[in-house]
Amino acid sequence: MAEKSSVAVSGTAPAAVAVLKWELPVSVLRMLAVGLALVALTLAIVGRGANRRTHTAFGRRLVQASNVDFGDRSLVDMDQATALAKLANLYDTVVLHVVRPQSDLFLVVVDQTVYRYAELIADGDEAVGEDRAPALDTT
Repeated sequence: MAEKSSVAVSGTAPAAVAVLKWELPVSVLRMLAVGLALVALTLAIVGRGANRRTHTAFGRRLVQASNVDFGDRSLVDMDQATALAKLANLYDTVVLHVVRPQSDLFLVVVDQTVYRYAELIADGDEAVGEDRAPALDTT
């Protein structure tokens, strides 16, 4: 009759995952995942902060707009978002926000005058007052 025997294993083998051709230890994959998560979080915070610069200047006065047509009103280009925000506060009006492919357009309408501030989104050399005729019709 055969006797049963047992063997005690004193070491541990690290868990590994096959990625393509390589057997990578789980600890390496965990470190890689944590590193990528930190990079993604950093990029998200930086991107959101860059997008919020102008939006915070206007506060709760900012209103999304589209298909804006101001007819034959005068157009004044502003060089700073804070100046446009002060103007909106002074006249107790809202700031219209129109999203265009190359820029965000911020507008304040006071009587027969439209005050405009443009912030570039994509890279390019577009000036704030590139040409006044198309700016009146932002459809």
